[in-house]
Amino acid sequence: MIPKALLVSSFCLALTFNTVLAMEKDGLRVEVVPKTLSDGSAPVSSFHETSSVDQDMSLKAAFKNISMKDAPEGTIDYVVVVRRWAGESDKLSVYRGTQKLEAMRFGEEISVDIGHYHLSGHMHGSSDRHKDQLAGWKITVTQGDKKIEFSTPPTFAALEKAAKPAR
Repeated sequence: MIPKALLVSSFCLALTFNTVLAMEKDGLRVEVVPKTLSDGSAPVSSFHETSSVDQDMSLKAAFKNISMKDAPEGTIDYVVVVRRWAGESDKLSVYRGTQKLEAMRFGEEISVDIGHYHLSGHMHGSSDRHKDQLAGWKITVTQGDKKIEFSTPPTFAALEKAAKPAR
């Protein structure tokens, strides 16, 4: 069995380096990675002390039917929490939405962009201390009468409760 501390630190590395985070539950496998949709950030310059950040992001999610039968059409409800840099403190913003999930045959994989969110702030050289960051996400897949929930980090419920709706 993998120690909980190792799982949490692995998750933090996954978010930091934008690697794929995969989970399996009830015949469904989901792989999630942050995806940059547009980047209007200022280029890093040695002439300026800071560089502004302006990125539109989403979660690229790949859903694979690993059950032994076809899965019906359904919906994906998502919640994305972003840690906002605000002065020398941070605040949490939440983005919510719903998208359609197509029916999947056994072994089929479908990729969708979900959970659109915005990152801003600024960088001091390569330090991202004053840049907004993805704090966590929850995906609930509903197919017929079956609901499957995926979330990360383990403290996601507390993050969601503390977050204010994004503008």
